[in-house]
Amino acid sequence: TGNRFLQDQVDALAGDKKDDLAKAKAIYAYVRDSIKTKQSVSGSKASYNIREVLNKKEGSRLGVNLLLIAMLRRAGLESEPVLLATRGNERLNELYPDPDNINYAVAKIKANQQEYFLDASERYMPFGFLLPDCYNGYCRIVNETGGATSLEPEHLRNKTTVMVTISNADTNKLQLKVDQQLGFIQSLSFREGWAKDTSAALKMIKKEIAHNTFPTTLDRYSIEHLDNPDLPLTMHYEATMDF
Repeated sequence: TGNRFLQDQVDALAGDKKDDLAKAKAIYAYVRDSIKTKQSVSGSKASYNIREVLNKKEGSRLGVNLLLIAMLRRAGLESEPVLLATRGNERLNELYPDPDNINYAVAKIKANQQEYFLDASERYMPFGFLLPDCYNGYCRIVNETGGATSLEPEHLRNKTTVMVTISNADTNKLQLKVDQQLGFIQSLSFREGWAKDTSAALKMIKKEIAHNTFPTTLDRYSIEHLDNPDLPLTMHYEATMDF
């Protein structure tokens, strides 16, 4: 409540969009990419006061996701906080959920008749995905009537696709082409580690082909969508195998 000060920013992000999902994605991308998550301030009130989080462009995980929810609501979207216990903590009991076990908060949004769970406190998290640790069963929804939902491990969506093509280069050589479209968990890890520097990716590819049975020379490689978390991280490389 009391979030009128968000109106100008929300209008700039979503004012020209007719579709609720497009509005939600624009606001989510802004909060995720513009607001820094600081672990050291997680206990202070300023770290989750949405006005201060927006002004300072930093806050705790709770503050970042509360700001996200407030901006989504200001855009006329249905959004609520979801409180949960991550893996490693005792799962919340449906009959008597212990508040002491709650250690994380994410956002739930309904857009175009679909529900999405969002966490803008993770810099490279795609829209509609959560960290694996969040899938720990029963969760509490904070709204006027009280509610609950469940994030089960089987709800976690993560798919990596690898396509390999081998063709004759000449009598004693084979041309190897590999395309890998990484799942969001691997993409998240690599984006954090590489930080827009593909030299680490090059080292990984060279290490990978070094295990081939025959001597293999890397001819070319490319990395796509390294700085766009909402698209799958894709690696392509070509190599020559001499047998």
